[in-house]
Amino acid sequence: MEAVEQGELVAENERRRLSLGHNPIADMAELINGQNIWASGAVLPDEMSGLFLHHSSIGLFILVNFSHPRARKRFSYAHEYAHALLDREATATVSIAADRRKLTEVRANAFAASLLLPRAGVDAFLESRFKASPSVLDQAVYDPMAEEDRGEVKASRRAAAFSQVLTFEDVAALSHHFGVSYQAALFRLKSLAIVNAPEFEELREKENLGLRFLQLLEMWDDLYGKETRSPDRELISQVVHLALEAFRREEISSGKMRDLSKLLGVPSKELLQLAEAT
Repeated sequence: MEAVEQGELVAENERRRLSLGHNPIADMAELINGQNIWASGAVLPDEMSGLFLHHSSIGLFILVNFSHPRARKRFSYAHEYAHALLDREATATVSIAADRRKLTEVRANAFAASLLLPRAGVDAFLESRFKASPSVLDQAVYDPMAEEDRGEVKASRRAAAFSQVLTFEDVAALSHHFGVSYQAALFRLKSLAIVNAPEFEELREKENLGLRFLQLLEMWDDLYGKETRSPDRELISQVVHLALEAFRREEISSGKMRDLSKLLGVPSKELLQLAEAT
């Protein structure tokens, strides 16, 4: 529990530091790269979700398994980001299923869930769907006359029968809103005590219905589809940025730009034209 609490607390502080509010994070790799940490996809063994490297020659580096579905990669980026923040004394941290019960892994998973699905964001999403609120709402209205006679005016509203029940469709919509898997969204609802153990098991049994709902609305691919872009797109983007900046400052030559284009697999003519235009 202490590891879980540490992960959640650091995630809340990180969201506050980055001024993310309770909104979904559009691109985890972009966010991490913006913190001076290299982050990219890579072809890794299937049992490996990702890894974090820290060395004086490269700085801080995160790789996630490019072959995994999009939602899982987002979670892996957030998980490895936790290692970058909390475990950077280690030269290398590899995230594999066999180590899932290690306290550093538990902490990183708690961080990732809280970072991607912030408590306030989950509450706001459910409130927008009129779910997970008290069945009866009471409101006392202030009246200056009440200070003398101690009377008060009360207003109340009772929710329609069964309207507060969370369904597989709510969980699926929540998962799509924050870009995580159905299971990740459901576990977060349980950790926030929004669903109890029996409700959790019932909704877990209905995961296939939630996925069918996402397929019906053409949302499934956003979470479970495979990427068609190159696995190291983010890394190439960072290197090209550095190369263009170095060329602008006359720190590297056009010959070096050609060498880089071959290494990165981008057209040398196009790269040189962009470099000269800077």
